[in-house]
Amino acid sequence: MNETGPDSQLAGDSGRAVFLSYASQDVAAAQRICDALRGSGIEVWFDQSELRGGDAWDRQIRKQIHECALFIPVISRNSQARLEGYFRREWKLAVDRTHDMAEGKPFLVPVVIDETTEREAEVPEPFLRAQWTSLPAGETPPPFLDLISHLLAPGSHLKTAKRTSGNTPAAAHAPPPAAMSAGWRSALLVFAALALVTLSYFVTDSVVRSKRVAEAARPPRGSTQIMQPAPSRAPENSIAVLPFVDMSEKKDQGYFADSLSEEVIDLLTKIPDLRVPARTSSFYFKGKQTTIAEIAAVLRVAHILEGSVRKAGSQVRVTAQLVRVADGYHVWSKTYDRRLDDIFKVQDEISVAVAHALRMTLVERPRSPGEVTSNPEAYDRFLRGRKIANSTGQLLNAIALLKDAVRLDPQFARAWATLSTAYLGAAEAGLGPDTATWTARARSAAETSLRIDPRLVYGHKAMAQVDQHALDWAAAERHIEAVEALDPAGAVALNMRANLDFELGDWQGAIDTAGRIIDINPLDISGPAIRAAAFSVSGRHRDAEQAYRRVLEINPQSEAIHSQIATELVLDHRPQEALAEVNLEPDADQRAAVVPLIYYAMGYRAKSDAALAAYQSKHATDDTLGIAYIYAFRGETDEAFRWIDRGYAQHDPTLFVIQGNLGAFANIHSDPRYRALLRKMNMVDESTEKSVAP
Repeated sequence: MNETGPDSQLAGDSGRAVFLSYASQDVAAAQRICDALRGSGIEVWFDQSELRGGDAWDRQIRKQIHECALFIPVISRNSQARLEGYFRREWKLAVDRTHDMAEGKPFLVPVVIDETTEREAEVPEPFLRAQWTSLPAGETPPPFLDLISHLLAPGSHLKTAKRTSGNTPAAAHAPPPAAMSAGWRSALLVFAALALVTLSYFVTDSVVRSKRVAEAARPPRGSTQIMQPAPSRAPENSIAVLPFVDMSEKKDQGYFADSLSEEVIDLLTKIPDLRVPARTSSFYFKGKQTTIAEIAAVLRVAHILEGSVRKAGSQVRVTAQLVRVADGYHVWSKTYDRRLDDIFKVQDEISVAVAHALRMTLVERPRSPGEVTSNPEAYDRFLRGRKIANSTGQLLNAIALLKDAVRLDPQFARAWATLSTAYLGAAEAGLGPDTATWTARARSAAETSLRIDPRLVYGHKAMAQVDQHALDWAAAERHIEAVEALDPAGAVALNMRANLDFELGDWQGAIDTAGRIIDINPLDISGPAIRAAAFSVSGRHRDAEQAYRRVLEINPQSEAIHSQIATELVLDHRPQEALAEVNLEPDADQRAAVVPLIYYAMGYRAKSDAALAAYQSKHATDDTLGIAYIYAFRGETDEAFRWIDRGYAQHDPTLFVIQGNLGAFANIHSDPRYRALLRKMNMVDESTEKSVAP
């Protein structure tokens, strides 16, 4: 069915008209986009009539596409389903026109109105080179309208046809106000910190620590894209442990199979000189149609361990096999039929067998008493609770399961440690009861864990997180040092060290440690995210931009990352590009947090005021520090401090970003209120009157 008709042409300058092309099933969403554009004074060629003409109508369509200033194709599941349709002829005509255009001329502005991804989209190849904008159900926010207005402005040369726009002259059309320069680094820190808080603890036994960006680190939804192989050759002493397959009759033991893989990874990391990618990287391929050779190339390993689990009642069968990637040879394989309470012995035996097959020695490390349990039911509750504890919406259910685990086995120290992090997650997510109650429970559970087993890595990790939440940096440092001593090569130690370095302002330390995280966990987003945030506060905004883009390569569905990139572009004096980038952000709240900065950078004070007022009315209780940074960005010191004080009163977990080498809120460091706040946060060594940051 045809999607646009001759009656759609309006009076006016065709050189500033927008052609809206859509499948007829998407007429309601297209109408919303059209109404929003027209409401901003933009001419739109659009027709919702399903009565179509003949040759005269076809000639009119061709004329409109030839004369319009911008072509907006609407992409959706409906357009995907229709492999034939007149809108596809419109798309082809638009692409044909681009062949006669200068490379820098903006013309194609694709929008997607549902969850259709670029990888799966049946669209012309030039559409894939353009920046896409997500307009769910056709809801059209002000930044998109501003972008279209900018592209329609005479002399606009923003290269929106390019996915990477880093070569565009910085702020060529609207230099930022001079008053902004002092606050730019300050404004970014809160957004970098929010990303860090979200990403920092996505390691074993972790929970989400941010209310608004809790899903930023979720795995790609249905992604089948395989990352490019690393250029260097895999060392012979290297192995990746793939998720064991659940072969149980009801296929309901996935959490148990995953746990077995995780424990074997943890044990193999104890072998000196053996390179073992961490869990996130190995699990990246779960459910994807990939070959062992492809996985090995990406993870840079010479061997793959894979297996299956069949669990029935108290009996479990585990099959494992070790494959040499170069020739596909099965180096070792074995099947274990055991009772469930022997599962820890099975894990140990697999690890020892792999070490022997690789002619290496597994460091003897007897399991500490609190790391395991002899109660199968307690272990099952623990695994189920841990599985869902990284979802804010499931935290209360996770807490209930973990409480059952420690009730069934009060000496299960690891379950106590995981319960502590779940309590802390509930405190920082603002779940009931009040924050103080959750925090007290988190401390009590962590202390119980360490009382049972003083050498438990997970107990020290939980205690360090509680101390950081309480702003007791010295105590947190002691527990992180304990984690490093007990498991120096583990992902837990590296992630905790990188985040503490960042929180205390040691940006280079955070960058270096994040590099080590990337080496052992190349497909986890925490490494590049930490590097990005540290690059940013070090003033290296283009490096930060590229690091955030690496996050998107790993997980294209990561929320908040387009907003982070947009902020980096603002700080790099490229606000027009920031405006285009922020429209790619799928999360409306994340877009709204950056828009006031972009408008201010472009010199649109009234629009910045309105955007800030709208954001403030919605997030006055859950993003006080974000609001404070926007005010600091705009040079409004009193308002910034007012919101900082609210953040302190609410125990905002991102408050640490007020200090550092460059100084968050650099333009208010001379204010006495800044020093007073550092003292309240235990950020000043009273004996030397110096910041605790390096």
